[in-house]
Amino acid sequence: MTPASWNLSQSEAWQGVERLFELNDGFAFVVLLVPSEEGSAICHEALRRHLQTENRTLLDLSPADDTGLAEIPGKLVDIQPSPEVGAVWVSRAISEDNPACRTCADAWFEAADKLRSQPGKELALARFLYRAGLGFAARYQWQDAVRVFTESLDLSLTFGSTQTDLADYRFQFARTLTRINRYEEAAALLEMATAGYAEAGNRLGQANCISGLGDIHLRRSDHDSARAAFQKA
Repeated sequence: MTPASWNLSQSEAWQGVERLFELNDGFAFVVLLVPSEEGSAICHEALRRHLQTENRTLLDLSPADDTGLAEIPGKLVDIQPSPEVGAVWVSRAISEDNPACRTCADAWFEAADKLRSQPGKELALARFLYRAGLGFAARYQWQDAVRVFTESLDLSLTFGSTQTDLADYRFQFARTLTRINRYEEAAALLEMATAGYAEAGNRLGQANCISGLGDIHLRRSDHDSARAAFQKA
């Protein structure tokens, strides 16, 4: 059985979840979202075997449980892979909706600080700040979330993130702004995120943004517009 048997590339729900960005010179880190632990194990073994054919190894940074997730950001920044390492594996990638995400915000922010003085790492810094923002939002630290989401988005726009990344950043930033009643700014970000997801062919992302606009209409007691948005989503 191979990762291809999951048909991830054909599934709308999983499209647009691959991320590629430089962490160290000439070494890329890819995040692939899979639907289960079994899928993760299948991908791990397939990648290990592939690297073996090239006489290279798989460096596994997987924590034993969720408590070790806070160590991952620092490890990713400090990693200096040896020449024989062909890939890095982190099997316990944390979901944005996982309560454990709340414990990781400080770790992502501290790891981001290590990247600030490294030219050429701006997009990795943007990704780390984004992860920190998700954690701050999960802890209801709205001002901290706004601060890091703002910096993340600014870096992404300046240094040319992909449309999907920009859409992700805008969507999550808008969710935070909605929670603190900054509706005009949130709606503007959601409109831009919708366009970005549309350009990337991510229909699920578009639907989430339209639903987010519905939430704003509902908070403003504009029930007709809210109903129309939710139906469209």
